[in-house]
Amino acid sequence: MLLNEFFTMPHEEKEDSEKALCCLIDKVLPSVLHKTNYEKAFINKEAKDVMTRALTVCQHKELLSVLLDCNHNKIQALMENIASFIGTFIQSASKAFFQDYASVSADH
Repeated sequence: MLLNEFFTMPHEEKEDSEKALCCLIDKVLPSVLHKTNYEKAFINKEAKDVMTRALTVCQHKELLSVLLDCNHNKIQALMENIASFIGTFIQSASKAFFQDYASVSADH
């Protein structure tokens, strides 16, 4: 529930804040992603809420990496959750997000 509250607050776009947020994403959200397939309904729902809120509010490439790099061990429900979350990320991300990375790719 703490993470749900965290992702509802506006975040400063300072370098230190961005580093801390990226660290949180890298360290905590993979575990949250796996909890979206947890057998206890309350934990499952809370994890899905956190992931959805994070993907909606916080467009960072690290979030996309968490989804794409997830060790899903061929668990169908987790793979379906990941596909759904990728769709949420794509719908929520601004055009600038994709343009920034498209221009980086074109430069290389």
